[in-house]
Amino acid sequence: ECVSMSGGKLINTWRDMRLPGRRDCIDDAEIILRIVRENLCNLDRIGLKEMISEATGADPTLFKWVMHWLSSLYTQPGRHISTALWFLGPNQGVGKATLVAIMRSLLGEQFCTKADKSELDRGWNTFVSGALLIEADEFENGSRKDMNDFMKLMLGNPLVSIAHRNIGAFVLPNVANWLFSTNRLNPIEIERHDRRHTLVRTTDDRSRNALADSYWKLSPEARLRSLTGFAAILSSIDVDQAFTRKAFMTPHKLDLITENTGAVERWFAASDREWTVGESRYSSDLWEKFREWASSTDPHCSVKTLNVFGFKMVELEAQGYVTRDRSKKGSRYTKTQYFFDDTRAFLDSVEQTRKTVDKMIYARAVYPQAEEPWWSALEK
Repeated sequence: ECVSMSGGKLINTWRDMRLPGRRDCIDDAEIILRIVRENLCNLDRIGLKEMISEATGADPTLFKWVMHWLSSLYTQPGRHISTALWFLGPNQGVGKATLVAIMRSLLGEQFCTKADKSELDRGWNTFVSGALLIEADEFENGSRKDMNDFMKLMLGNPLVSIAHRNIGAFVLPNVANWLFSTNRLNPIEIERHDRRHTLVRTTDDRSRNALADSYWKLSPEARLRSLTGFAAILSSIDVDQAFTRKAFMTPHKLDLITENTGAVERWFAASDREWTVGESRYSSDLWEKFREWASSTDPHCSVKTLNVFGFKMVELEAQGYVTRDRSKKGSRYTKTQYFFDDTRAFLDSVEQTRKTVDKMIYARAVYPQAEEPWWSALEK
């Protein structure tokens, strides 16, 4: 069988080696769902029916995102999801390797591989070729920024260039999906608008490690039932491709973004709702506002002078957040864009609430004897 690509044809070497699901074994899969939810996602325990309902429901939760990502991997082989799934945490034995082993059993060993740093150091990346799942266990590729740059090439592109020893470079459809596991909490430089990486902080509760251990203590027959039951659950999920195509914002990822963001940018974000779009302020006034913020939030930040602050404001101007003009009083900045996408909606709702309250005050002052329902409706 051949597939068309870039005007030519390639031989499709994929063979369906997936482990089929069994609906009569779904109850046996509870242990796997608990490992994913309680250990890897660090969420509270709920029942099997509740876990399945959450995975197939409408609410955009972390557990749902992870389950849809795994379901896409299993039910849509050959589809590149465009996002990488990371499980991070120093608690060893929590189940990171267990999940990889489970997905290998479901997909077929020959279509799962391990990222090879030594191969990349020699200039090759053959391990990507033909892989549906790439396990990146404690994988590093230079600095945290180097890792980010490398993954930009691996994620979101329909084609991937393969550098093969003794053969050279050639291009293939990108069908690989990356599952990272590491004990490090900050393994990659994350940009504020990143859409590629979902970073999930695993549990630090070592008592939960027994859950992962109990999976490996199952008899081969019981383990097979749990695997086929898990496959049936993944098959029952109607994968939301738009949901999994964009990384899920976790608290840990937000912390990393904050850590990688400069002090002036963090101050600008903190004042997002207080400084409205279209409003102009002089640099000296902004500098005083920043100093007040830094004294309580980041007293050791490196921005110590008005000149350095001005350089950082120029960087915000380059990103399109402000515009600058000069006057006799000095530089004046006009805010042109909110830092957070939902700030405008929030301020609009506040303004609408204020107008409603004003109407209520006016109605009660002018018509103190008014009866329901017209002004009571305003209160609602």
